[in-house]
Amino acid sequence: MYTWYEYKKILLEGLTMAVQRLRVTVSDGRAPQEFDAAALRAGVVIGRGDGAVIPDVLIDDGKAHVSRQHAELRLVGDEVQLVHRSSSQPTVLNGQPLTQGSPAVTLRDGDKISITSFQLQIQILRAPPPPAPAPAPPPAPAPKQVPAQATGGTIRLSAPSTQAAAGDAQRRPIIWPVAQPGPSQYLALLPIIFQVGERSDAPGFLARYLKIFEEIWEPLEQRQDYIDAWFHPATCPEPFLDLLARWLGIEFLPGTPLERRRGILVHAPTLHEQRGTQAGLLLAIKAYTGLQNEVKIDQTGNPHTFRVQVPRSSGVSEDWLAAIIELYKPAHVGYYLELF
Repeated sequence: MYTWYEYKKILLEGLTMAVQRLRVTVSDGRAPQEFDAAALRAGVVIGRGDGAVIPDVLIDDGKAHVSRQHAELRLVGDEVQLVHRSSSQPTVLNGQPLTQGSPAVTLRDGDKISITSFQLQIQILRAPPPPAPAPAPPPAPAPKQVPAQATGGTIRLSAPSTQAAAGDAQRRPIIWPVAQPGPSQYLALLPIIFQVGERSDAPGFLARYLKIFEEIWEPLEQRQDYIDAWFHPATCPEPFLDLLARWLGIEFLPGTPLERRRGILVHAPTLHEQRGTQAGLLLAIKAYTGLQNEVKIDQTGNPHTFRVQVPRSSGVSEDWLAAIIELYKPAHVGYYLELF
């Protein structure tokens, strides 16, 4: 299951391997610090700072061996790079020193940075790989063929009702807020004096106390940030679909698969705009059944009458098609439904 913090990448960019967060763990025992992609693009400064500027990762040995801006972490494209800034002391990456004038170096997950007596462990957190698609369901059985019967100007096949062919094999993951494990992320927002002594494997009182507020407020803030996703047919939770359908004036037929219901709601504005027209009826049949070029609608020689033709090989029952037509045709118009 994916976390809420991975939601935006999944929703807007798909499941990629893009860098999402960078975690820096300093060897002095403080809580790990995390930086998102936006902060990395702006640049994460490592150093001792001064009275006017406080770096993002504060390290100070009290002997001025660490420069005010000793090194910088930044996100370039999809790579996290380390840039050495100090003119006096080197920055050591996995045992290799970087000095003034050294080019930027691309970091990998697990790299270790040494600055004087401080050791920094780097963790690059990326989006998960896409899941394997689910196997396609077997095709729905074709309806039993019986002689056609004329009823009220409409040709209907008296076949038993069968569920429409399913198109619900691949369901997108619906992701909602979950608590992040480990100590509270709020700890990294406090002055460094409050972080000393807090450990990620055994968080102290302050980290556990802040965790209470984080678990209360973060889901609320994240839900508010992505409130549009709760009301979009493609991403909302399944129970919301019926609510959206009532708002949009859409009626689902019994047994409509989940993905079809989402698709119908996406087409709701066009269905209302073209309701009562040939184009609107054709769109409705395609949205409800998943058929594409197999459906044909044409005029007949009789006034106020049209013909709908669907191949028997589609596996869609006659009763299902008739129910869709009754929903979207003008009330005064008759029709012929033919399975050829």
